[in-house]
Amino acid sequence: MIYFLVLLLMQGCFVDEKITEASPHAHNGECLVTEVKEGALYIIEENSSYKLADDALDYRVIPSPKRSWLAVETLKLSNLMIVRFYKKDPDGRYRHKEFPASTRLWSDLSARMGFDIDDLRFPRMKFIRWENENHAHLNLSGVADRKRIDKNVTIELP
Repeated sequence: MIYFLVLLLMQGCFVDEKITEASPHAHNGECLVTEVKEGALYIIEENSSYKLADDALDYRVIPSPKRSWLAVETLKLSNLMIVRFYKKDPDGRYRHKEFPASTRLWSDLSARMGFDIDDLRFPRMKFIRWENENHAHLNLSGVADRKRIDKNVTIELP
């Protein structure tokens, strides 16, 4: 097992202990290393590690092109997924940034599509891709009033 880990680290980035795959998210030769343990997501740095989140069943981390932001798909329940955003601070650590527009996204979508937000079932917010450093594409899906909701949106981060 240790040989496999060393071999993997020599060839690419190690993303997640339980997934064990090479990361496609290297930037300037640097790898973003994450680990999920007992429902918590950790960022692993050369000499230390720190907890990013600890309240979900699973996580998927997607760094922005220049790695100043992280989008983290967070599986809260088997039928509830959200996307959280973390901004890199001057110390080089990622900090959660409240994104009030996320609830507004659902409200705006319900107004445009004519469904009651209280009737929304199985809400999922999935990350699609980074457009650039401050714009991300998300997919909102769920079921409301017996209709399937499936809409792609673009958001601007501050």
